[in-house]
Amino acid sequence: MEKEKVEPTYIGENEGLVFIVPKELFTMKISPDQKLDRETAKEYSKYLTGTFKGFQKANKTKYQNGDNNKTETTPEFWVEFENLTKEKGIDLIGYTPVLKNYIFKNLPIVGKNAIILGMEMDWEKI
Repeated sequence: MEKEKVEPTYIGENEGLVFIVPKELFTMKISPDQKLDRETAKEYSKYLTGTFKGFQKANKTKYQNGDNNKTETTPEFWVEFENLTKEKGIDLIGYTPVLKNYIFKNLPIVGKNAIILGMEMDWEKI
């Protein structure tokens, strides 16, 4: 597998960054001059709900992980992991250290690193 190094285009500081989700996002309201057909609204609502359920689950399950930040893996594990992600349509795999304030505000995180998976924003693939 060919490795390609990608340099960041911007490295910044996010002191005090807070991710706020407005309540209106869940009501799917749009302005009167815009029309969103019922079927599309239903479809988007399903994805939004699933996304935020995932956030809630991640927040709850982190307490069950204990102090797992010393898990060791083999090089074979990572080869198999990357092959599996490619099979699932993932185009980009990244590994990075995580700053604790970037995950759950005022809550500890279990691991020191994160895996970033990226893919083309193609509706059919999504």
